[in-house]
Amino acid sequence: MKYIIFTLFYWLICPVKSQSCNCLKDSTLAYSMPSCDTIQFKNGSLIYWQFDCDFAWLTFETVQGTKEVIDNFDSNLGELIDKLGLEFEAEYKAGFLMERPTCSGSDCPMIYQWMNANTGKTEKYFENVIEVYKDSIHHFMINFKDEEWNSILVFDMDNCDTFEIVLPIKSISMTLNSEDDFYLHAWDLFAPAAVVNQQLCLTYQYNERFSTGLKQKNSVFLNLKN
Repeated sequence: MKYIIFTLFYWLICPVKSQSCNCLKDSTLAYSMPSCDTIQFKNGSLIYWQFDCDFAWLTFETVQGTKEVIDNFDSNLGELIDKLGLEFEAEYKAGFLMERPTCSGSDCPMIYQWMNANTGKTEKYFENVIEVYKDSIHHFMINFKDEEWNSILVFDMDNCDTFEIVLPIKSISMTLNSEDDFYLHAWDLFAPAAVVNQQLCLTYQYNERFSTGLKQKNSVFLNLKN
């Protein structure tokens, strides 16, 4: 999965009053914990990790000072917390995105959580993600609707609209079944998305029935005109 880097948020690294980020019994614990740096959103809300000798937890704090734990681990998990814990991806006009790997190894698929920047509540989960698309105008979460692989959802992270693109029936599933590659995922078949002439273009490779090798290409489009 490929990402186009574009910054739509700003960082504010500062201490939070009463923030816990130490273990007096084991000073080395800090080296395996997520960073305790604070991220401040445009509305003034905050998110930050904390830890003590027993637990590590990710806190969302509203402008009014209301706090909610949105992720937590036993401190004994050490470096796995940094690998498996929720991580801030970016803030957008309509909310913010957190990501979490599905395993502790390299090249693991991500699961994403779409969260309300006013309440810290998770409003959507995204799995089977093809791409988090960003350019100077558009910001889309692009993922498969389900594991039938016949439909793609495009979530606009600036206004919370969701669009659906229907693929030719079983073109993806037949390709996955015909290829002798355990590590080939549906999202691996897709080239980076592009917006051309006010259309989102998704191009993917596939096999014709009963054949092997990614010999065919197809493109599907989403009209972005108002």
